[in-house]
Amino acid sequence: MDHSFRQPVSLTCPRCGATFEAEIWLIVDAAGRPDLVEQIRDGTLHRVTCPHCGHAVGEADAPLLLYRPDADPPLLFSPAQRTSAEQDLEHAAALLAHLRNALGDAWRDEWVEPLQVVPRPLLPVALAEDPEAAMRRLAKQAAHAIVQGIERLREEDPETYRQLEEAARELAEQVGATGRSPLAEAGDLDRHLWAFITADTWAESRRILEEHPELLSDEADALLGQLVDAAQVQGDERAVRLLEEHRALLRRCREVGVAQAFAEMIEAQGTALPIPPEFRDDLRRANEAKERYLRTGDVAALDEAVAAWERILNHPAFQTADERFRLAAWNDAGGAYLRRYWAKGQLSDLNQALELWEQAVQRTPPDSPDLPSRLNNLGTGLRARYARTGRLEDLEEAIRVYQQAVQHTPLDSPDLPAMLNNLGNGLHNRYERTGQLEDLEEAIRAYQQAVKLTPQDHPDRPSRLNNLGNGLRARYARTGRLEDLEEAIRTYQQAVQRTPPDSPDLPSRLNNLGNGLSDRYARTGRLEDLEEAIRAYQQAVKRTPPDSPDLPGYLNNLG
Repeated sequence: MDHSFRQPVSLTCPRCGATFEAEIWLIVDAAGRPDLVEQIRDGTLHRVTCPHCGHAVGEADAPLLLYRPDADPPLLFSPAQRTSAEQDLEHAAALLAHLRNALGDAWRDEWVEPLQVVPRPLLPVALAEDPEAAMRRLAKQAAHAIVQGIERLREEDPETYRQLEEAARELAEQVGATGRSPLAEAGDLDRHLWAFITADTWAESRRILEEHPELLSDEADALLGQLVDAAQVQGDERAVRLLEEHRALLRRCREVGVAQAFAEMIEAQGTALPIPPEFRDDLRRANEAKERYLRTGDVAALDEAVAAWERILNHPAFQTADERFRLAAWNDAGGAYLRRYWAKGQLSDLNQALELWEQAVQRTPPDSPDLPSRLNNLGTGLRARYARTGRLEDLEEAIRVYQQAVQHTPLDSPDLPAMLNNLGNGLHNRYERTGQLEDLEEAIRAYQQAVKLTPQDHPDRPSRLNNLGNGLRARYARTGRLEDLEEAIRTYQQAVQRTPPDSPDLPSRLNNLGNGLSDRYARTGRLEDLEEAIRAYQQAVKRTPPDSPDLPGYLNNLG
């Protein structure tokens, strides 16, 4: 039985303007669909072509779960290329849950302990019967792109081209003198390098490096450079970062030694926080349980995470532990309680999260770079309690906390758009409660600033566009200004276009777009708006699971 799974997505051809539906494969059963495995190998699985004019629209940026019942490991997850780590975990959890339900008794929990994650450009290597040949194919793709770039360089910058030509001549002389190229085939080097890059932990990467010191050779550095070029050709920024990170680490190992290079790397990643030995096992259990929940959706993992944090917080040594560790523990433990509140709905968990975050905020120095994120967490918890109890005091406090988070965040910080977006949500909630137009105006300004500061390819841009659309449509309902409705519709359209086809948020954004178009039809009588609204509602219904509590509302709008 084939367990492959695909999902339809509505696209518009940029050449002919026609709207069409493409089927995007999200789960591939290698035993049931070997043809799809071949498409993965040659990089065409998610390639989309317009059926009307034949134009190559491009690659659908979607996650992929590969199920190989006769292989080890049986599951490979390849994230989408322009998503955040949190979104990747959500995508993996959703696809794993779908496959688990499809397999029934054939499912094995040990398949995801841990789940093997493979960046998209390296997926053909993972599937290849001959990994060395697959890596050479990637290198050829990079070489082709480099040749094209050199040709453009010769036309646009002749002087730089002359310098490059001279360097190439020197390299040719070097090869002639030694009888071998620095990019010669590396034998087992490919396989060891692949293991080094895809190791689950830095400790495992270090072990592989110490067992295979040839990874510190010029050949390994050149091979990594080719893989970086191939990832750049495919536009996979995540894979580029992953490969460049490992390449820089190997180069640093050559400069200062393996032990010092790994110590520097770990410290630079912020994991050098002083952790008392009595807390290390529970801290590891808490983090592993969190990751398992985000990956699989197993609610029992939340109980394990909370239990581990409670052992840490109640340990006699916690009161005398390093203050930095205590602050981080209060903050992270609050996150564990909030996740369990969202999963189980127990108000006691939410209250505990708030108590922990209040302690963390009160004890964090005012000039600490960690203060804005902790203020933001506290605001999120307060807003969640307002949604649960309706206590206006919680919403008022959430807004004050969000404002402080924004004020303490540097203008060039990548976190500022998220802070502004949350502030906008709090103000919008208060407008809905009190009807004060000033709150809505301020919410829209916060949303607009959040969208403006969010990069075009950022995974959170669709949600921020959607929020801005909601604010503009609310102001249209209040004032009747058609300009707000027009802008809301444009914003909703952008949000829908930038939302991945498998995202659980897509139905609600399609529904919002339908609402905006329906409002404009009611105002202007343009039949085109009504027809487009119906199409949006239909897509929302089609993409909503039958047991979703949102489905009746979408069906009502469509009807």
